[in-house]
Amino acid sequence: MGVSHAHNYRQSVTSTLEVQLRYGIRDGNPVHISAITPEFNGDKCGCVCPACGKGLRAKTLGKTDRAIHFAHRNASDCNAESIVHWTAKYLLEKRIRDAIHAARELLTDGNCKSCGGKFTVDLAKEAMRVEVEKRLDLYIPDLTTFDSNGKPLLLIEVVHTNPPSWNKLEYARTVGHELIEFKVDDDDDLRDIEKGECLAAHNLTPCRSSRCGLFDMEVNSKVTNKSHEQSSESGKLEIENKLNEKNKSTESSSNENAIQFPVWLMWLIGIILSWVLVSEIKKKLKYLMQVRFNRL
Repeated sequence: MGVSHAHNYRQSVTSTLEVQLRYGIRDGNPVHISAITPEFNGDKCGCVCPACGKGLRAKTLGKTDRAIHFAHRNASDCNAESIVHWTAKYLLEKRIRDAIHAARELLTDGNCKSCGGKFTVDLAKEAMRVEVEKRLDLYIPDLTTFDSNGKPLLLIEVVHTNPPSWNKLEYARTVGHELIEFKVDDDDDLRDIEKGECLAAHNLTPCRSSRCGLFDMEVNSKVTNKSHEQSSESGKLEIENKLNEKNKSTESSSNENAIQFPVWLMWLIGIILSWVLVSEIKKKLKYLMQVRFNRL
């Protein structure tokens, strides 16, 4: 790595770390470092880290607006990505929660990554609450809005370095929920989430445009699922038919055995009766011959 590249890399890392520590969490709400007044400088700020939950120290005295930031009071294992990621989640939760309580729109717009089509979404539409990392089946979105019946409405993912996996996108398409992505790279993105009138979204899945490849994939997915369901039903019917045929065959075989068993029994009884009859006849003849012999 060249000297200039190394310098740019270190400068980028330092800038990123400062951006990530521009927000602390106080009483469950995100607080920007600029909101910390001098009397609450240092440990008096009462804020904790958005990612690890450990205490923060506000560093505001004697610094320019661009230099003020939070720092961990003690050593922490927090990394750049986790702090930005969690800060964005807290900011989005607060914006959506406030919009729900005030019964007002919270619009976000963006362009589909596949077709470039523009979309606009109201994050608070029909929502009664918003939750962070609420498990839905095997999937845990960063944020989820719910209606009055507790049904999920909108799935939200915060993207810093890693975009949502294919499994997450396929889950959204399969269950019929829209998944909206917010790309967060720096302090400007976080400030836009905190104060922006219309939030800038990165992508929406599935795309609402019928001309989009992702839309076609969704339709094909539904057709494929329907085909699988029909195939499954057909398979079930086939199995049931085979079982019925097997049962009929078993019943038929049982009936045949039931008919054959008495026949063998009758043969056996016939043989025994014949033997008994012959024995009796022999005894009778022997008796008659003995009587006749005595008379002579």
